[in-house]
Amino acid sequence: MIRNKERISSYESLEHVKQRTEWFLNWFSEYGSINDNWKILHVGSGAEGEINFISKGHGFAIDPLITFYKEHFHDLMNENVQYLDGRGENLPFEDNSLDLVISYNSLEYVEDPIKVLSEISRVIKNNGYFYLGITVKSAYGHSVFELIKNLRKQTAQPHSYTIKLIKKEVSNFFNIRDEKGETNLERFSPSKTEVNRLTIKNFIKFYLLGQRTFMYHILANKIPFS
Repeated sequence: MIRNKERISSYESLEHVKQRTEWFLNWFSEYGSINDNWKILHVGSGAEGEINFISKGHGFAIDPLITFYKEHFHDLMNENVQYLDGRGENLPFEDNSLDLVISYNSLEYVEDPIKVLSEISRVIKNNGYFYLGITVKSAYGHSVFELIKNLRKQTAQPHSYTIKLIKKEVSNFFNIRDEKGETNLERFSPSKTEVNRLTIKNFIKFYLLGQRTFMYHILANKIPFS
């Protein structure tokens, strides 16, 4: 990750996250209104996550690498956000205490995504919101991914989803209010521009193995416990 510090810290990369956050806030405004009393948590925030660009509310960020980020990426982090070292499987918040929880491009990398979704559901208020941005594959690409994962036993990204699969998992805990496919911001992001170069490696990975990923966005409400 240190090797990628220059790219992560670049103006282009940070501006992309900022614009992506503005896109989300504009979308979210159709359903809710964030005020200064809101408690907002970003799960798997990294150093430069969306929470850094949300000006209203009390911001929290949790990530298992927060200590590392504070040491090497402290200049990217927002002094008004409270950063916590921890995992989504065990959130240090009381039941029904948060107004909004954000997870962007992180659920695919956790140890237990069902436990993470359960924890997020636990800490969100009954009238609160969950925003999930996640990479999805085609059905063929997902099948190939699972085959490769089972053969290798270990992978940097342990979980793969199709749109159908992630909606099914999210629906176990939340009422899906809205959903959107990949935005132009993501389609032409700095990282996508790099991986979309036509190389032999990319041809094999994306076209033969179907491992090209696309972002999918879900906005949901917590299902109240009876």
